[in-house]
Amino acid sequence: MRISATLTIIGTFLALVGAPASASTMSAVCKDVQGLRVDDTGEKLELDQDRLVDVSWAYTGDEKTNQGALILQSSKMAGGQPSVEKALVQRMASGHWSFVSILGDAVWVHSIYPATGRLLVTQSTSGATGALSGKMMAGKCKVTMRQAGLVT
Repeated sequence: MRISATLTIIGTFLALVGAPASASTMSAVCKDVQGLRVDDTGEKLELDQDRLVDVSWAYTGDEKTNQGALILQSSKMAGGQPSVEKALVQRMASGHWSFVSILGDAVWVHSIYPATGRLLVTQSTSGATGALSGKMMAGKCKVTMRQAGLVT
């Protein structure tokens, strides 16, 4: 399935879930992103700690257009180079924002919870053999909300 078709399907799903009536934009800078990585070794699932060291990830999303951008910096051990990714964005009825992006062969879902300043990231992909591989990580964020000229 083509990437654009996949994003269209995901966008349709997120639109059906619903969002609050008042449109707004959100930006966030998140750090201390850490959690678990899982890989299928063929015999068992292997769990390892995963952590981004001395980096931050930045997000911006527009509820009206459902579009956003992510600036993702890799850890210094991985070269520390940032990449800018486009994302499909949905503000959920409960108030958190979800960003869906495809990076290489991986689908990423980044959910930011403005009320608590938290980030939850999931990644699903496959290893070189096509086996299950993924991550679930959390971080701390400084979130800025803008709505009809108001900044919170």
